[in-house]
Amino acid sequence: MNKRVLFALTVASLAVPAAARADFKDFGHRCTGSAFRACASVQVFTTLEYDVNNNFLQTRVVMRVWNQQGGIYDQTGGSLITRIGLVAPTITGAANLGVTAIGSAQDVGGASAAWFLRNPGGLGGKIEFTAGITPGTTLGGIQGCNAPSGGTPAARFVTCGGGWVEFTFTTTNAWSANDAEVAWLTQRIAATGSGEECATQLHGNLGANALCTVAPEPVTMILLGTGLAGMGGVGLVRRRKGTDVATD
Repeated sequence: MNKRVLFALTVASLAVPAAARADFKDFGHRCTGSAFRACASVQVFTTLEYDVNNNFLQTRVVMRVWNQQGGIYDQTGGSLITRIGLVAPTITGAANLGVTAIGSAQDVGGASAAWFLRNPGGLGGKIEFTAGITPGTTLGGIQGCNAPSGGTPAARFVTCGGGWVEFTFTTTNAWSANDAEVAWLTQRIAATGSGEECATQLHGNLGANALCTVAPEPVTMILLGTGLAGMGGVGLVRRRKGTDVATD
């Protein structure tokens, strides 16, 4: 190969940024442990970005949230997720918040503009996304399939059917989604008022009753139901056989 061509290829390869490292954590289906069993799914993605000299630039973060109210796990009458916390990693310089509806989720009335980033936040003491330009309101909240008590805010996300609300932002330090823990606040009333906190790990001001329980997978529930039905059928057959023998 021509030396000039070889030199050019070598320089070009050195100028290409190092492959960004991406990590992903899926928290599955989590529900509050109280009588008001509100459920949600959360996913966290992180990508470490570098410049052409392999110097770290920033961590790009994506969080996806799905209010499962009205689905197989959550049969409450209606709820809004109004605060979401990223509670575990040490995070610095969080900025550039973007909020969008993806998949079948809907943004009704401009819900994206109603969210803001708090750093530090009160929900777990780390990064927090809060619905409502004015703290304490539910404007922009994430609704499941049914309206909460008192109706819905003028601007809201709707995730009935499996869509997600996606939060994106950047941080100035490097960290991995594998180290993340999350929390959220679910309200059954579409106004200021009490709600149920749910956290995947105890952090900061969250109490023991705020721990999320893990909901079973749909396949597990189907198998469990099938197994119980099968056991009932076996018992019925046995009873019938016993009756037949007794009659004879």
